[in-house]
Amino acid sequence: MKLTDKRAGIIDRYYMRIYDAYFKKKNPARFAACLYVGLTIGLILSPITIFCAELFRTAGRNIDAIILLLYTVSILIWTFGTFNKKRIRQLKSVKSEQHGKYSVPTWFLFLMLPVGFVWTVLMYWLMLHYVIHPYQLEGIFVK
Repeated sequence: MKLTDKRAGIIDRYYMRIYDAYFKKKNPARFAACLYVGLTIGLILSPITIFCAELFRTAGRNIDAIILLLYTVSILIWTFGTFNKKRIRQLKSVKSEQHGKYSVPTWFLFLMLPVGFVWTVLMYWLMLHYVIHPYQLEGIFVK
């Protein structure tokens, strides 16, 4: 993803707000912000992966664990690859041109993780209740 225009997406603004907060406290800003954004994105997209893990469920749950591990590693690789030093410099220059015009509010930072956890649990329950158990899809590909 390249910044060809002078706009930054919500994930970019979210990342930069977290990055600036950790940078001001003299903490490892890039590492912490990547983990925070990766966790948020991972929680929001996790119902898809959990559904796949339910379809491949085995008695020992080996395949389920491999699917979830691959999902976690891919989210972290994407986050660390996307927000490299060059990208951070570009986002800082865009942010300096906008003069705080599109800043992410503080309440949004504190609300995203709890909303992500609630979203994940609610979607998992709905999938189990309305899709997996009624149609006996648990372990459909591997018996």
